[in-house]
Amino acid sequence: MKSEQFDIAYDHDSKSFVYCIYNIKGKPCTYYVLKDKASEQLAKYQDINFDLSQAKDAVEELSNSGRQAYFKHNDIVNKALFELSITLIIKCFNSSKDGRSLSLNYKDVFSNVQELKDLYLKIEEIRNSSIAHSGDYMNTLILYFDDTSKELVDLRYSHIKRLWGSQIVAYEKLISIIDHIQEYVNKKMERVRLKLINFFQEQGISYFQSQSKQIDLKTVVRTEKVGEQLISESFVRDQDERTGFYNAQQS
Repeated sequence: MKSEQFDIAYDHDSKSFVYCIYNIKGKPCTYYVLKDKASEQLAKYQDINFDLSQAKDAVEELSNSGRQAYFKHNDIVNKALFELSITLIIKCFNSSKDGRSLSLNYKDVFSNVQELKDLYLKIEEIRNSSIAHSGDYMNTLILYFDDTSKELVDLRYSHIKRLWGSQIVAYEKLISIIDHIQEYVNKKMERVRLKLINFFQEQGISYFQSQSKQIDLKTVVRTEKVGEQLISESFVRDQDERTGFYNAQQS
């Protein structure tokens, strides 16, 4: 898969990272961090969309080979991918003071789709009882008997059966709910974009250009993009949250 390298730098005022864009002479362009309410809201919606895209990638990794997909990985990887998708879906509906303050309301998102609303509540229950806590909602033990000899044949462990009935249906249901949430989020984002366009028109581009600033070259770090996935984005975000500043030499 083709990879692409590019640079990011730290902005001290906003405590965030910015992409380094260079002009034809190789000099970094100046930049302006938007701090108005609409811009912050759009950035948070984009963050939600990013989580949903990762959730969908995790589900598709399990389901893209049909019923044999589950056996493509070992049990630990399968469990991790499934729980990641569940956690990321529910994360979009939760907010925290120190984290992303914007969250979705499931009653609004699924207002006209009762089936998906019911499915969301079941997913939330799985997250709360079996992933975040030690509930046994997903655990089912089944005894198998030979109807002819009346003898015990096997004792097997099964999971998700009580919710969807089979692995392939579970994946399809998860993808359908992710697609629906993303459609809702995209509509919200479009409305915010229209507000931003009006804001730009009112201020004028010269205002933003006059307030733009230089990249702090001491904070530049090179990262890599593989296909459409930023492989270092989550790492960079974690560094920012834990230390408030990530300093690296330009490679």
